[in-house]
Amino acid sequence: TSHNYSDYIEDCLQSVSCQTYPDVECIVVDDHSSDDSVDVINRFIGCDQSHVNFKLVRHELTRGQYAAFRTGMEHADGAFVSFLDADDLLLPDFVSEHVRVHLSCPPVAFTSSNQYQIDSKGQVIGGVHPDLEAQNTYRSVGTISLRRPFWVWATTSSMMFRRPVLDFILASADGAFRKCADNYVCHFSNVLGGSIL
Repeated sequence: TSHNYSDYIEDCLQSVSCQTYPDVECIVVDDHSSDDSVDVINRFIGCDQSHVNFKLVRHELTRGQYAAFRTGMEHADGAFVSFLDADDLLLPDFVSEHVRVHLSCPPVAFTSSNQYQIDSKGQVIGGVHPDLEAQNTYRSVGTISLRRPFWVWATTSSMMFRRPVLDFILASADGAFRKCADNYVCHFSNVLGGSIL
């Protein structure tokens, strides 16, 4: 999803283009940007020669994060889905490693990997995401009541979801969660099927 991220979106898309997994599609949902994001996205897609299938979908009005998630899902075909923020980057093995964990561990609603923290110049400023509680090992997070506030994952860009879980969660309420939709999606997914850090 992207809204006025023209300074970052090309690097983000380049990181998707470099994925080692052989079958990747990237649906870019522009949430009615007022900067030149759409031009940058179109130029990148027009020049990209990778194996990744890129597609741009534009909202005619700014609708927020949850609606952008739903729009992306409507245009995606994959069995596994990641939501990548336009100012984040993926390491080349991101998709292949998440798929490997999904297919080699007991089924969960989603996986969440660690992240480096970088500044606007791409300089690494942190090597472990402060919220992640995996401590460099696999950790299963079972279903936890939504009445107990918790967050043990890195950001949404570190996650890969099973599509049927998202189809259920994102089925309605398009006007909800203009911001912080990731909080809702992660907690609801974890209630339904747990997660692996």
